[in-house]
Parts: sequence; C-alpha cells; structure tokens
Amino acid sequence: MAFSYDKLWKILIDKKMTKENFRILIKASPTTIAAMGKGDGISPKVLDRICTAFNCQPGDIMEHIPNTNSMETKPFSGYAEPTKPFSEYAKTVEPFSEHTKSVKSFSEMNKPTENQNQI
Repeated sequence: MAFSYDKLWKILIDKKMTKENFRILIKASPTTIAAMGKGDGISPKVLDRICTAFNCQPGDIMEHIPNTNSMETKPFSGYAEPTKPFSEYAKTVEPFSEHTKSVKSFSEMNKPTENQNQI
C-alpha cells in the first residue's frame, strides 16, 4: 500500500456522503474508487477534482505510506557515481572531423565507376 485515504473517508462520513455519491461528484470511474480503497495512487486530475470539490489540499485527504517490505521502493539515494572522471571519457572519443574523412560526398558516390563506363 502506497497511500492512505483514511482522511478522505472520514470527510465522507462527516458529510454523510456515500462513496457512490462521491464518485459521481468528482466524475471518477468505479475503478478509481476501488483503487483508492486498495491504497493505490490516483491521477493528478482526479486529485484536483477531489480537492476542488472539498476545497482542500492533497494532504487533507491522503497520506503517503512508505512500503518498507519491498526492495523496489527504496528511497532515492541520489545519482550513481561515474566509474571514472568525465575527462577520461572524453579522451576515448575521436573528434568529429576524424570520422568524416572517410565519408564520400554525394557527387563522389554517384560517379560512374570504370566498369559502368564500359557498358
């Protein structure tokens, strides 16, 4: 579970509003409401419609619950360090002009060869 919508469900209870009436109010699909019941994330558009309907902020209706059991959800620890300094990578790249010396121009590619001249 990544999110808790317990604050939202409490608001619905306080307003004596059913989940179905809530769904209709925010123009959400039944799938979205079911996903919220499971603690799944919702789209920013749905979140905007909820906050607009209840004149609130996202933190007033939901809470992020970190999943500590999964290796896939480790907190971001920063960028990977390069294995060698950038200057050493630059030494291994030939200048662009070195690559273009062997490239023929369009007119050179379309010149007839000796065999083609004999035909």
